Amino acid sequence: MLSGDECQQIYSLGIKFRKEPLKITDDDILRAIRDLGRTPQEVGESAIALLRNHPERLQGESVEALVYLTHFCERPPDYAPILAALLLCTNHQRNEDLAHALQQERDPRTVDALCLAAQTIHEHLHYDEFFNVARKCTWALADIGTPEAYAKLQLLSKNDNQSIAEYAQKRLDAWDRELPRKGRAPNRDD
Repeated sequence: MLSGDECQQIYSLGIKFRKEPLKITDDDILRAIRDLGRTPQEVGESAIALLRNHPERLQGESVEALVYLTHFCERPPDYAPILAALLLCTNHQRNEDLAHALQQERDPRTVDALCLAAQTIHEHLHYDEFFNVARKCTWALADIGTPEAYAKLQLLSKNDNQSIAEYAQKRLDAWDRELPRKGRAPNRDD
């Protein structure tokens, strides 16, 4: 595990990378990790430990930076559930990014969290008349592709919020056409 000072140095570089992506590259991050005498695996594991053990204490930029740093290591089996727990936290503003990351993970263990997050109206998104977190959650559910994900989309298609209901219905309507991209390509009548 990294010391507190080492975590702070890597974290600061992760924040800087996210703020200035054209000025700092992955190679810069890897060089900074090596300069600390650490491996990318150690840094990624430390980031995952922070995400796993203290999700309620993380703020916006720290969530983004730590998730970024996890890309430098082999992810543990509970990585997607860690992201799902973060998706439901209200102490940061990275919900859209997390929903997108969960879409890429296509992990069936995240279905309940994605459905709940799609229905959650976050105070910091009061301006978002298009409900982008919900839209990304419906995409993630569709790409997971399990019967449970299909059932959650059916539930969301009956949501009182017309935008959320339409996003879910659109994914249901495209279910069969999108089978090749799903994590598991079930028959929807499973």
